Amino acid sequence: MSKHGELNWVELQTCNVEGAMKLYGELYGWTFQAEENENGDVYWLISNDGNFPFGGILTVPEDSPEAPRWIHYFHIEDVDSAIQTTLNNSGKVMKGPREVKGVGRVVWLQDANGAEFGLITPSSEAPC
Repeated sequence: MSKHGELNWVELQTCNVEGAMKLYGELYGWTFQAEENENGDVYWLISNDGNFPFGGILTVPEDSPEAPRWIHYFHIEDVDSAIQTTLNNSGKVMKGPREVKGVGRVVWLQDANGAEFGLITPSSEAPC
């Protein structure tokens, strides 16, 4: 279980899921399991040595204006308060906040320099 301020989840956003799974599977021995998210889309859970998943792969359309990227989500006690702190420090809200079933309240932010990051306030049913 992560604690306030610790890395909680990583997410790869890419249009080439198969290529990513091949590369990271060979590099790190990661395994992948398909799961359907609340939108009915496939979300690939990433595990290491069969342990509980620590991240996921989200498929984005090939014509997406965004480049493939990793987003790091950090554990925070209060997403809404953290959003205000980010805005007060010239940051931006990129996506969210929203509730993700079995995960918690999540938001994707950008700091004043353009670095993107995510925050999660885990739900009581979230294992990490």
